Amino acid sequence: MQTPSRYLNFFIAAFVSVYFPSVAATNLPEAYQPCATCHGENAEGNSTLSSPAIAGMEAWYITRQLNNFKKDRRGTKPADTYGAQMIAVSKPLSDKTIEELASALSHLEKIKPKQAKAGDPEAGKKYYFSNCASCHAVNGRGNASLKAPSLLGLDEAYLTRQLMHFRKGLRGTHRHDVAGRRMAIMAQILTDDNAVEDTVAFILSLNHR
Repeated sequence: MQTPSRYLNFFIAAFVSVYFPSVAATNLPEAYQPCATCHGENAEGNSTLSSPAIAGMEAWYITRQLNNFKKDRRGTKPADTYGAQMIAVSKPLSDKTIEELASALSHLEKIKPKQAKAGDPEAGKKYYFSNCASCHAVNGRGNASLKAPSLLGLDEAYLTRQLMHFRKGLRGTHRHDVAGRRMAIMAQILTDDNAVEDTVAFILSLNHR
């Protein structure tokens, strides 16, 4: 049985989107309204709700992830509470709406996250160049031809959580999530939490170069 607190943030967000419809930024489509309550008026994210910044993400990546949630390719594991919330909000979206949202968000300026509080960026540099740079590029800007998104603009908590999800089989397990499955394999190279923290610390440092 699900605990009432599990989806508390989601229900708060849903309430705000209904009773305060003006929260969405004027330069984003109306369809962004429900998203703004968690991801911010300008898609800058909200650490209190553990919602990452999505401003400036590539349109193709946003499209893929919204479809992954919509088609139960991501967020279905019981431990992935935030993923479950995303499934709920993605299900009603039409292909046209997803395309509209992705395009609008991709044209926003990326948010520069703070430096990492944990981890050693110098140690993480070794992990990154050995295992991540070949797809995500040496500067972290990604490579669309390899279906590898930019890692810039994402905060420490989100990057850490997603790498942990890949390591623990909470993400990248669906047979149709080809890119996610590849990441799940690569994440096993990070053999402990320290390796994850170090890698994230280095990725965050790329935002300040």
